[in-house]
Amino acid sequence: MLGKSKGVGESVSDVGGASGAGSVASEKTIIVPDRTSAFKELYGLAVVGRTVDLETLVDFNKLLKIAKTEFSRLHYLGGLSVLISFADEASAKRFLDSRGVWGPWFNKLEMWGGQSLPLERVAWLKLIGIPLHLLDMDVLMKVGELFGKVLHIPKISDGEQDLSIFRVGVLAEEASRIREAVTLKWKNRSFRVWVEEE
Repeated sequence: MLGKSKGVGESVSDVGGASGAGSVASEKTIIVPDRTSAFKELYGLAVVGRTVDLETLVDFNKLLKIAKTEFSRLHYLGGLSVLISFADEASAKRFLDSRGVWGPWFNKLEMWGGQSLPLERVAWLKLIGIPLHLLDMDVLMKVGELFGKVLHIPKISDGEQDLSIFRVGVLAEEASRIREAVTLKWKNRSFRVWVEEE
């Protein structure tokens, strides 16, 4: 039986000992010099934050314009995170201090100072083969939750012509693409569903 694959940042150990028999291939490693600090020029001039949901992320540029927030650049960082840079330190601090403006948009917002951010990414999963009698939003949610925080569940309607595939959006915390089978157990039966990242 295969174990869970290692994510980014996790170490892989040699399970076979010094002989190498039965060992797991080790990851490649790069030693990054301590002095490395990308985007250092934005320290104090930018804020980094995690939006509350996918809809806010998609509409973020529009929200900043509606709030008449003057900013220099907006960078998407993966998952639900963005970096907003400003022309000067005073503008960045003013935005950070105006919680009444950004409070509904962010779970967390802080000044950019070179801190590490968690690996997160939005993954769109195709769920293939859910039996018609189990095609329920709660079932879609439970399958999605196996792979991360669910960001989007499609509405199931009578007008839908293709009931063989549904797309669910999740906030994944691993870099590897998702491709695996999930078993749905119902009463005394089991149904295999295929989950594949688009």
